[in-house]
Amino acid sequence: MDKQDQILEKLDKLDSIETFLQKNMVTKEEFSELSGKVNTLTESVNQLTTAVANLAKQVHDYGQEHSAMKHQLLMMQDWIRKASEKIGIEFKL
Repeated sequence: MDKQDQILEKLDKLDSIETFLQKNMVTKEEFSELSGKVNTLTESVNQLTTAVANLAKQVHDYGQEHSAMKHQLLMMQDWIRKASEKIGIEFKL
């Protein structure tokens, strides 16, 4: 194999390496773009997480408020029932 063939063979290998790098590597610009997208997605996930946590708290608070109101209503019904017995009026629910 003469020098010219060796040079051509090395050029073919360089072309193969260049093709590989173009397919599998990213530029700084592409990396920055991807990094920006990841940051945007991270912010969105954080906002969604916060929204879900706030909703869960509201549901929990509503449940506690509902339980308190139910207890108050039962106590009022009991008081009304006792009062109706003392004054002689039938209490129907």
